[in-house]
Amino acid sequence: MTLAAAQVQAQVVRALVHLLANLGVDHVVLSPGSRSTPLAQAVAEREECGDWRITVVLDERSAGFVALGLARAGHRPLLVCTSGSAVANWLPAVVEAGESGLPLLLLSGDRPLRLQGVGAPQTVRQQQLLASYAAVLHLEACAEDATSQFATVATKMRQHVAEMHFAPRPLHLNVGLDLPLALTPGPLWPRQAVDLPAAVLPAGPVIAPPEPDERVLVVAGPLTLQDPQLLQRLAQSALLLAEWPSHLAVGQLRWFDLWLRDPEWRRRALPDRLVRLGEWPASKGLQLLLDDAAAAGVPFEVVEPGRTSDPLGCNRLSTPLSPLVALRTWGQPASGAVEDWRAQFRALDRLVQEHQAPLAGPPERLLVRALTTALAPGDRLVLAKSMAIRDADAFCPCVPAGVTVHVARGANGIDGSLAAALGTALAGDRTWLLCGDGAFLHDCGSLQLLAQCRPDLRIAVVDNGGGTIFDLLPAAQALPAAVHDRLFYAPHGLDLLAITNGFGLTAQRFDEPEAAVAWLAAGASGPRLAVVAVDRASSLAARRATKQQVLAQLAGT
Repeated sequence: MTLAAAQVQAQVVRALVHLLANLGVDHVVLSPGSRSTPLAQAVAEREECGDWRITVVLDERSAGFVALGLARAGHRPLLVCTSGSAVANWLPAVVEAGESGLPLLLLSGDRPLRLQGVGAPQTVRQQQLLASYAAVLHLEACAEDATSQFATVATKMRQHVAEMHFAPRPLHLNVGLDLPLALTPGPLWPRQAVDLPAAVLPAGPVIAPPEPDERVLVVAGPLTLQDPQLLQRLAQSALLLAEWPSHLAVGQLRWFDLWLRDPEWRRRALPDRLVRLGEWPASKGLQLLLDDAAAAGVPFEVVEPGRTSDPLGCNRLSTPLSPLVALRTWGQPASGAVEDWRAQFRALDRLVQEHQAPLAGPPERLLVRALTTALAPGDRLVLAKSMAIRDADAFCPCVPAGVTVHVARGANGIDGSLAAALGTALAGDRTWLLCGDGAFLHDCGSLQLLAQCRPDLRIAVVDNGGGTIFDLLPAAQALPAAVHDRLFYAPHGLDLLAITNGFGLTAQRFDEPEAAVAWLAAGASGPRLAVVAVDRASSLAARRATKQQVLAQLAGT
């Protein structure tokens, strides 16, 4: 490449990165690489200007989940990586972002078009690698017409960012770069506001408020907003069954996962109309209720979580509006007949609480309750997939006020739990992570990053020797025990404490859940990890005994 061409490439790269700063990027998660050198140099220049902070993550897969955690905490992160399989390692996080409706921005270096498809090293068809879940723009920064290409790309970037507030989704910027892979000297422009094009506002129907004497059931799965006004509207008008991550589970019915296992009480809970907010619920009780309601022909109305959400194929109405907008006409008090219907479930909820309180329950119940007590206003709680989110809802009466709950329910994958929690903690608030040993081991490479960044992240890991969620699924009854354990339980036989200590992190192992949480809460700001030993067999037996005894006591009520 001639000196003139190198200067054009440097100018275009700097203009692109400058535009990203102007569009609100406030944190860069960068993975080292050769082809992306000009991009790395440009983002480093902007960091020196105070535009953002850079976190360097060696593993692109972990980097993707760190950016997810930052996005969930309200930041606008930018991912940067080199060419080849580096981009492919972003895919799990991009899938989760696409399914969750999170506005990730991704910037990758690539070889120029003349080296595509000819066997050049570290060259793959990366322009379309992420296209199933992200919008893709390609810029050939080393081309003769690079300046005009940038003008076109910049227009499309502004449009995408303008629409992110209403329809957030990832955007992948792929940049072809030629030798020399270093920026020639050039000017740096100050950060400035960008005039964004008018966004196309989502159009859709509102959800009609309950008619007089209409029994409306609202099922709330994970939501991002926290708004007392919405909670008040729902509490006045409908029967509300809300999971922890909905941020609506405050002073509402909290033991529904248990009593919804009873077919008779599910029948009594069937409404005239069902309104579902947010993602599909994790609670088995709620899933059974939704199945029964669909079979009974109950009309479903759904406030979409940023994507089509109709797994039962029975939605009568769906709206892309936010819950506050979609339910803006709600709030009138329920009629006497509807209030009587709601009152029986409040009484049932109190009865279930009384029945299960004296039962020993599994140690996970003690862990969740101790964790709830330790949480303070302003804290963030990250719940890993699998059992953590289910245990939080099943064993704890309510979310503490002022605590933000994060959970990845888009693709429901176990991956990236440590990295995503670390990204959330980088937002600066005290952050807690509750996860199992399977999620921990799946992402234990992120411990290196935790030791490097040292955010205020408190981690409680339930160590029961393997993935016990499968013990609660039909496969456990259908297969011989040895076969089931090999294929699903996947015993690891590893010392999680030694693994953590090997990365230079503070960690301890506990047999008592309350002691583990007390130790986590007492520490100074910084990362620490408590391994909570749980016997698989006794925990499973306690879960089953609690459910059976409570349901037996409810029979006939």
